[in-house]
Amino acid sequence: MYFPATHSTSSTRSDLGASVGDAGQRTDDPASDAPVQARHEPGPLGELSARTPSPLPAASQAQALSHALLQYDDDISSVLAVKMPRISALGSLAEARVVVHAAVAAILGCQLWQRGRCLRQLSAGVAAMPLASHEVEQLQAIVAAAEDASLDFFGPVPADKGFAAFETLLAASADLPQAGLRRLYRALAGALYRSVLGHRDDSVAPDPRVTQMFRDLLGRIQSWPPQDSRHVLEDLLLAMRILPPRAQESIFVAALSAVDRMEPQWRAQGLACLAEGILTYGDISPLEKAVHSELATYPPIEQRGATRAAERKRRELEAGWR
Repeated sequence: MYFPATHSTSSTRSDLGASVGDAGQRTDDPASDAPVQARHEPGPLGELSARTPSPLPAASQAQALSHALLQYDDDISSVLAVKMPRISALGSLAEARVVVHAAVAAILGCQLWQRGRCLRQLSAGVAAMPLASHEVEQLQAIVAAAEDASLDFFGPVPADKGFAAFETLLAASADLPQAGLRRLYRALAGALYRSVLGHRDDSVAPDPRVTQMFRDLLGRIQSWPPQDSRHVLEDLLLAMRILPPRAQESIFVAALSAVDRMEPQWRAQGLACLAEGILTYGDISPLEKAVHSELATYPPIEQRGATRAAERKRRELEAGWR
């Protein structure tokens, strides 16, 4: 395993800026998201008698469910199975949205092969909710957007449908905590990398909406602390491969600025991801020369480690691990 050494150079581009991470925690019991202890008070004869606590308010229950779903990095299907009776009983659209948004983000944090079953579980739970039919349709549209963002081996979704899925998922992210946002943004970056949302066909003019999606995601993590945005940024840098040359040139300054704002020990790896993202086959481009010049300022052992790490992340994206 490679552990990057801290590089003494303070910055790769001191006048450029943006920002950049990923972490996850899990609890031991999937059903323990809202623990409540019984309260004991003296009985009329001086003995202790247990009093059953009042149930949590509906909004608190929704938040507790959302928190529990986002605590798990794997085996989301089992967690959904435990929580599904409570999810399907949600009788308020506002509460259901909070939970469905968190569930979708949690599922999109899984590997591609796991997502289909989990999304079908969630769709069945949404269908059983005691809500009006038009409210159920709103929630099912979010689940369908997650399905579109998870396609891979059967080719890209139609462009208009792909962009609609992107917008739907971003609109559903407004009430997500940062743990959920990280999962969602990494999943969207992976979908962009695999050309699932808006396929780039070299025989036709590139769709400018692909570049706009990339800009949107990059802009959304600019204000994040570097330790929180690193993994999202690295995935986006690798996804620059889908952009046409002119779009790469227009985004390059912002991308390099984002690398500059990474924690010092991760900047070489960020540069290596950027180098992978703008790699051309044939003559080396001016952008590649600029990135390789920056990377060359790092010790050789750090350069090799960063390059291997970037290649490993690229293979993970290609395999649908993100």
